[in-house]
Parts: sequence; structure tokens; C-alpha cells
Amino acid sequence: MIREYMALGDKQYIVEVKVTEQMAGASLAELLSSVKGEVFGILVKRREQLFPNPADPFLIEPNDTVVLAGVRKSLLKLADRFM
Repeated sequence: MIREYMALGDKQYIVEVKVTEQMAGASLAELLSSVKGEVFGILVKRREQLFPNPADPFLIEPNDTVVLAGVRKSLLKLADRFM
């Protein structure tokens, strides 16, 4: 579920996504596979711990918050996965 977003201009955005149960256990690379090279993981917040610039194999857990950056068109491609 997309919780917050910030426009950067030129149709580029940063979005905050709350990880759902159905997304949990997947790697960041798996989640972003359909938009590889177009959307980038900036940060994962897990409880009180921050993981900046997470590597592709990083596994996400339920209730993690993932911060992504990319162009609007590519972020919209991912929207269904985050619901």
C-alpha cells in the first residue's frame, strides 16, 4: 500500500510503501523485476532500524516500510503489487 509520495519534478517521484503479508518474504529484486532499472529501492525501515540503499537480495518482511524512487509510469506498474 502506497502511504506517502513526493514529486521531484520531471514525472519522478519518491514513494513510501507499507509491505503487506502477500509481499513479505520476497526480495527487493523480485518486487521490482517488472521495472528493473526504472524504480530503485532507497531505504527499508523495519521497526526502528533503517537499511539505506538495500541490495537486490534484501528480503522484506511484513510491516516493513520501503522507500522507492522512479518515474510515475513505472511506479504505477507496481501499484497492484502493493495493494
